[in-house]
Amino acid sequence: YISDQIGEHTEQSGLFCDFQPLIRIDNKKLSKVTVFFPDMETQKKIGDILFEVFQYQKQCPDTLQKKLLKEFEHCFIRQYITYPILCAQSKEGDYPCK
Repeated sequence: YISDQIGEHTEQSGLFCDFQPLIRIDNKKLSKVTVFFPDMETQKKIGDILFEVFQYQKQCPDTLQKKLLKEFEHCFIRQYITYPILCAQSKEGDYPCK
């Protein structure tokens, strides 16, 4: 369960303060979380590719191309980082790996 708490309204400043997000995680689920580390060569390739994309994106004058590069980043991360984690967890019976 995720809940957000916002602090009391202060009379002096008129602002809300003390934003504290609270995240509750079931300990059984937390104990099943596995960490996926690809081999060092693959980690280096992933890091090099993402670094070059990030650097180019900073200098890119074309807004459409920037948007497409951002989409590429998300797809790349899903394919090479998120998906293998889900597959590893599916072997434990937690998630379906499609």
